[in-house]
Amino acid sequence: MEISRINCLENFDIDSEWDSVHEEALRDEEIRELEEKCRLEKIILCGSNEAGNIEGVSYLWVDIDYSLEMSAGQQELYRLLRDIQKSTVYTVTTISKLMEALKLECSFSVLNRLEHLQSIGAISGFK
Repeated sequence: MEISRINCLENFDIDSEWDSVHEEALRDEEIRELEEKCRLEKIILCGSNEAGNIEGVSYLWVDIDYSLEMSAGQQELYRLLRDIQKSTVYTVTTISKLMEALKLECSFSVLNRLEHLQSIGAISGFK
């Protein structure tokens, strides 16, 4: 895994990983509808980095040996995903269930964490 300017923590909008940043945007009805739709997005955690064939589903693989720097929000999600992957062969979940486990109220917070984790190489397969 090569560290570049693009995937350094300093270049991420780390605040976007927390609910408070999205409060104002969620006042817009269109944004609220999009946020509700994102909650239903399905994720399959599998023990390999091979993509499956169900359209519209992200097949995530977690690098259980990842040891580089992460933000607090990224660490929280990474540990959850890593522990799920270690304990099962396949797990189907949704953004909504991840929000619940992380005690978050906005799907955008989880989505940003997933994007950032993929950018730094801690997970792969997120669409």
